[in-house]
Amino acid sequence: MASNLSDNIFAAADINEYLRSFTIICNSNKHIAYLQDQNDIIIAISNEFKQKFEISDGDQILNHTFETQAIPRLETYKNIATLLSAQNKVVRETGQKRIYMDVINHNLTADLFVVHKMPIFDAKHNFLCIHAQIRQYSFARLFNIASKMYDIKGFPTKKEDFVHIELTHAQRMVLYLYVRNYSYKEVSIWLHCFGYKVSAAMVNKTLDQLKTIFKVRDKEALRDISLKLGYDTALPAGFIRDGSYDITDDVFDLWVV
Repeated sequence: MASNLSDNIFAAADINEYLRSFTIICNSNKHIAYLQDQNDIIIAISNEFKQKFEISDGDQILNHTFETQAIPRLETYKNIATLLSAQNKVVRETGQKRIYMDVINHNLTADLFVVHKMPIFDAKHNFLCIHAQIRQYSFARLFNIASKMYDIKGFPTKKEDFVHIELTHAQRMVLYLYVRNYSYKEVSIWLHCFGYKVSAAMVNKTLDQLKTIFKVRDKEALRDISLKLGYDTALPAGFIRDGSYDITDDVFDLWVV
């Protein structure tokens, strides 16, 4: 499997060679990935993809499109299948890698994925498939990096480590923004965007309620315990609506080797 990053095109001798490479590389490196053909049929998935989306049998999704598959954890992809197909068309026709932010809301929190879609061609530039590689995304904070560098224990660094305490949706929204150092007014502005008419004074009142729930004396202690429990790593459901958004031009130049 060869690549030409200057043209953003990945080449293989044929589809069978690429399928073999995909299986070996993705499963060895624990990549969450899948392949789709020119008709958006899913022709391969990695073991990590199966695990992430709770797929017990590959036949549940292989030889299906996202529209025709029936995996519960992929319901959002089923609902936006037309959009995903339009993305694939752009990738095929431009011959360039594109990057998307996929948002899947659950009952309490949301999954954010950064998805790299790469066109795969043979040596004669015949299209073979699209290779989509997925990475879990969370809004980074310096502590996440430092905790890995210095092996600091006891603080969640990813969504899976999040500790749940029963809160209302509005309380989760307020806490998420407050822990990330937004002011009362900024929290109020954000919540207005999501349909919650909450004043800065009401934000303060909500934080007082949260102090009681978390059994702490002041707001600094509330911030500390919230970090300890991972409330800055778990995006509340509804913060960003379900969908897949092209972020290729919004991140950084990925064409530089």
